[in-house]
This record gives sequence, C-alpha cells and structure tokens, in this order.
Amino acid sequence: MTPGMSLPFSAAAEPADERPLFDAIITPPASLGERGFSTFMAVTLAVVCLVDLALMAAGLWWAILFLTGNLVFLLAAFIAIRRVRERSERVVVESGQLRLERHWKGGPGCADTLPLFGLRLVRVRDGAGHCRRLELHSRSQRLCFAADLTPKEREAFAEALGRSLHRAGFAIAMPVQPY
Repeated sequence: MTPGMSLPFSAAAEPADERPLFDAIITPPASLGERGFSTFMAVTLAVVCLVDLALMAAGLWWAILFLTGNLVFLLAAFIAIRRVRERSERVVVESGQLRLERHWKGGPGCADTLPLFGLRLVRVRDGAGHCRRLELHSRSQRLCFAADLTPKEREAFAEALGRSLHRAGFAIAMPVQPY
C-alpha cells in the first residue's frame, strides 16, 4: 500500500450485521512530516536572512526588499499548500447505501449518501488509458472522488470496492469511459 492510500478496514470484533461491507479512508500523500516541514521553513528563512545581510552590506537595499517579498510569498504558498493537504475522504458501504464523507482539517465536512440499487462506479480514462478519476453515478447524481490517488491506486481502489460489493451480493456496474 502506498502512503497516499490507506484502507483501514473495520475491526472483526463487531457483530457481522453492524460491520460495514467496505470502509476506506483516502488521504493525500505528504512528502514532508511536520518536523521536516518546519526544518525546511527554518532553513529557507535562514538562507534568505543571510543573503539579505550580504546585500545590505553591499548597499543594495532594493534587492533586500525584492528578496524579502519573495520569501513572504513563498512561505504563504507553502503554508497554503500544507493546509489544503489536511483533508480526507471516507467511503463506507453499509445498510444498502454508500456514504462518501469528506473531512477538512480533521473537522466535520460534508457527506453524500447514495443507494446501492442502480449505483454505477465509473472509471474515466485519459487518452493513454490511465484512470483519470472515479465517479459514482446514481440516478441524477454524479460524485467525483479519490482525486488524491494515483491512476494505479484508483484502479486498485475501484477493484477492491467492486469485489467487496460483489461478495455481499450487490451487483454494481463498473463501466469504463474515455475522457
């Protein structure tokens, strides 16, 4: 399993009728942990301060303003990207329904519930044949999910969801559509 895809299944200690058929959490990959991110920011700040001191000693005050402005925008961009990565999607199948929960920054997010009857899981492919996105279609609703997974992870996720539903006796259509 890759870092961007975690599929924690419910514990087997629950009674069989209360346990979900499928329970998976999708989180975006993060290349740096909290400590690595803090270290990167501190090193970047230190390098810019040293260059600012050298430019000030040379009398190039206008370059200091430019470099410091770049640092502020760079730090703001990295912090914004870090905040966007604090999200997750949870796919739960139980009681004849599929529930897609989206959480932002660990807090409550939004949840969509679709009936399993008539549900289609569509794999949309690009020109090279890679799974570009996953969509759930039910009557007039269409939900896109699993955007944080790679194409191979999306394929594996769709297969795992389809297999678990098939074992439980639900026939879910899984067509493939070109993009």
